[in-house]
Amino acid sequence: MISCFPLAIPVIATILIWFWASELSLLQLLVNIMELLMLFTVLGTALIAAKEVNNAGIKPDRKKGIYSATTWFFLITFLWVVCYPIYLYKRKHYGLDNKFFVGIIISIIFLVSWGVMNSTIENKKTEIIKQLNFFK
Repeated sequence: MISCFPLAIPVIATILIWFWASELSLLQLLVNIMELLMLFTVLGTALIAAKEVNNAGIKPDRKKGIYSATTWFFLITFLWVVCYPIYLYKRKHYGLDNKFFVGIIISIIFLVSWGVMNSTIENKKTEIIKQLNFFK
């Protein structure tokens, strides 16, 4: 069951972007919901990956590309765009299914959704600020 969690987190975040964040008023978005969704996604996938690696109980071997749970946590946290798909590929070294291709598709959909929605929100904020400055 836990093997689908690293994929489920970006899917859930994408659903929240399109069906929740897109419906919020601009005043509600001042708390930077989009940044929180990105943070939730990155840290959530990093934590789940670290948990999976830890549960596998395989000793790290850098020559074989087998890293510790802590290493995966920090790699995914700080380089999510690159290391999350790499982790999904390297899961096979831990006795888990290789989810690379599905992960790439999910990552692209999440990142494009986040980028489009974040850009739309920022453009709307800028437009409103310009309109407010017009009345000065």
